[in-house]
Amino acid sequence: IVLCLVQQLGSDVLNLEHLALHLHWLRESLLVMNPKDQAIAPFVQNVMHELKATLAQVPDHARDSQYTLVHHILNSMLSFAA
Repeated sequence: IVLCLVQQLGSDVLNLEHLALHLHWLRESLLVMNPKDQAIAPFVQNVMHELKATLAQVPDHARDSQYTLVHHILNSMLSFAA
């Protein structure tokens, strides 16, 4: 369920009106998700890379400390899940 939430939040992260809320829930979701969980492991890499690509499209002026934190958590998880 958490992986699905991450995917859904990631798909709407470019809606800058709600970016802060999306980043909050992405941070919380990523922190509780175990990428090595056998139930989601086959799908984690694709979802994470998709999220990373979408986050890269966030305009520079909208990138705050929460954006940076989510980006760091995501990169850490990608290296952990590899």
